[in-house]
Amino acid sequence: MISEKEALELTDVWGIERKTILTWDKQFMGVGQYLRGQTEHCLLCFKGKPAFKNTKWTTLISEKRTSHSTKPEIFYKLVEET
Repeated sequence: MISEKEALELTDVWGIERKTILTWDKQFMGVGQYLRGQTEHCLLCFKGKPAFKNTKWTTLISEKRTSHSTKPEIFYKLVEET
């Protein structure tokens, strides 16, 4: 996993425009140094002017986590439909 700072630097280097953040509520409190993690985040970025007309997706996915580093199926559906 990369840090927030590294993610923001990469978007600048790659020349992509940050639009919003998708948050996954894993519905289970995990571990953490300062706060116990329950969410995971994904930057939504665009390059150029894609034809994107979202009418159903929000900034929150609320799905139970499964195995380590496995994203919920709904995340892949969102990516494929956008």
